[in-house]
Amino acid sequence: MNLLIIGASRGVGRLVVQQALDEGHHVTAFARDPSSLPSGYERLTVFRGDATNMDDVLAAVPGHDIVVSALGSDNRRGPTRLYSTATANIVWAMTEAGVRRLIALSNYGVLSEGSRHPLTALFAWAVRLAIRDTLADHRLAVEHLKRSSLDWIAIRPMALTNGAHTGIYRVAPNGLPSGGTRISRADVADFMLKQLATPLSGQLPALAY
Repeated sequence: MNLLIIGASRGVGRLVVQQALDEGHHVTAFARDPSSLPSGYERLTVFRGDATNMDDVLAAVPGHDIVVSALGSDNRRGPTRLYSTATANIVWAMTEAGVRRLIALSNYGVLSEGSRHPLTALFAWAVRLAIRDTLADHRLAVEHLKRSSLDWIAIRPMALTNGAHTGIYRVAPNGLPSGGTRISRADVADFMLKQLATPLSGQLPALAY
């Protein structure tokens, strides 16, 4: 498949790029600073751009089968409009280009979800307190998706780690995996790429071990 990966230079996005290349896909890596991206792949195209800039996104989207949005920011910086602005741009650009499928990275807590498991419940409470501004922006991004006509999925990973790519994790369609608190970025990338073959359209699954 021909994939556009937005937010490709770091975190989950960087791992989606590498795993997609390893699986044989053609990848356009969209990033503000592409210096950390791999080199030497004939199937890799680098697009330097800013997802909050509509012109950049409109230029990047056409010609792709699926868009993967793996944007991230430093949650400690306070209020942000990164996710909602970028998602609005992506939705518009995909609609204009006739590209239907979007796989997006969100965050646990975006649904104000809880858990009967005390540890998971504690994590859910803590994230809503610690990054409430970021979650508010994620919620606006989800609203853009819900109002769109796209075939989309937004993924809510628990706390991210730099652990191994195991391919073994739990998925909760609505709430949170009971007792789960963490998942590696590599396994989030794994799940995102699995949606190429088995999409969960219009859903917001949560991931944890």
